[in-house]
Amino acid sequence: MLVYPSAADLAPIFPHANPENLGPFLAACPTAGDVLGSVLRLGQFIGQCGVESNYFRTYEEYASGAAYEGREDLGNTQPGDGKRFKGRGPIQLTGRADYREATPFVRTLLGRPDIDLEATPDLVATDRAVGFATSLWYWQKNNLNVYADRNDTAAVSRGVNRGNPKSSKPANAEADRIALTHRVIAALEALQTAEPVQTAQPARAPAAPQPVAAPVLFPDKPSVTVVVQHGDTVTERTVLVPAAPAPSTLPAPTVPAPTPSSSKPTVAVGLLAVIGTAIAMRWHELAAWIHSFF
Repeated sequence: MLVYPSAADLAPIFPHANPENLGPFLAACPTAGDVLGSVLRLGQFIGQCGVESNYFRTYEEYASGAAYEGREDLGNTQPGDGKRFKGRGPIQLTGRADYREATPFVRTLLGRPDIDLEATPDLVATDRAVGFATSLWYWQKNNLNVYADRNDTAAVSRGVNRGNPKSSKPANAEADRIALTHRVIAALEALQTAEPVQTAQPARAPAAPQPVAAPVLFPDKPSVTVVVQHGDTVTERTVLVPAAPAPSTLPAPTVPAPTPSSSKPTVAVGLLAVIGTAIAMRWHELAAWIHSFF
């Protein structure tokens, strides 16, 4: 598959090109399909259009066109035709006859049946799509792909500038056409084998360490969570909290009331019965209570 160039790819070759000319021109090239579907065909076409448009600086001939006045070979049969149908577009369409003959092709290619280049010749210079279409028409009219496929740049140059690839007369600036075209072809060949450019991805900041929740081993027990950080790792640990001792539910001791007839053995028995309650009483209260029996 042919890799088509962008304006940036050919900027070193056309450093002073008008961006409104070069960019749309190159963007339209893929629409030509097989007509420009090889490196040689595309390179020859770009090179010739580059010279004709003064390296894509202008789409209208600098001269007034008066030199074409009365040129019947160009179809200029009416007064003023020389200036009216001067060179325009990337390939410099020239003469009433070519403006008229190119119109049906441009209408079909662009899907614009209202176009009439004979009536509005300035459109070739001002409408970039129309200018490209007329250049493609002229290329095919002169069967220039036959010579482009041979990389015969001299024949292509004469076909563009003289209207006849077999002309014995060199094209205007033929040496420049050959040199420029070969530079374009070399750039296109390099483009076909270039490795895709990998866009550098911005470095990402390290993600903040995420806490690792500790499993809840005793869901029915009171606990607290302790966060522990070691390096970039943060973990959570669950620590059980000892429950407060439950209040005593033992019943208060029942102590038999002393009677007048009680003897010392009876008191001793009562004393043993209440020793078990000593831990629930204050010692000074226990001593006073024991003393009451003697």
